[in-house]
Amino acid sequence: MRAGHQFGRLRRRGKVIVLFALSLIGVIGAVAIAADGGMLLDNRRRVQTAADVAAMAAAGDLFLNYQKNSGADPSSTAADKAYAAAEAEGFPKNGTDSTVTVNIPPKSGDHVGESAYVEVIIDYKQPRYFSRIFGSTPLPLQGRAVAHGHGPVSRPASLCST
Repeated sequence: MRAGHQFGRLRRRGKVIVLFALSLIGVIGAVAIAADGGMLLDNRRRVQTAADVAAMAAAGDLFLNYQKNSGADPSSTAADKAYAAAEAEGFPKNGTDSTVTVNIPPKSGDHVGESAYVEVIIDYKQPRYFSRIFGSTPLPLQGRAVAHGHGPVSRPASLCST
């Protein structure tokens, strides 16, 4: 009788290990959602902020040179300021982790083809950390902002984030 009792305990210990291993997958999944999800929300805010700052930098240049260029950017000074602002916010135009696109005039949205408007699109590939158990591809984030460098001196540049 005693040998059967010990045998029953050994079988029970094996079940506990299996249940522990299965529940550990759920715990790691919850940690992955909490940690990577929090980073995803934070980086989404950072990408949008960088797009806003870059669009305003370019719109400021368009505003300053409006009388000379009529809202166009023939020497790419506004685009260069947008790229520099995006890089200062942590999103360089390197094409590996982030891609910065500056369109003067905008190529999408409400102000397509309108002079003195600038569109900045930042695409960022957020790496996975804990959520690598679900997939290995980076998570894509995008921020887009459109700003207007008004022509008349009485109106400063304005921003329309999307």
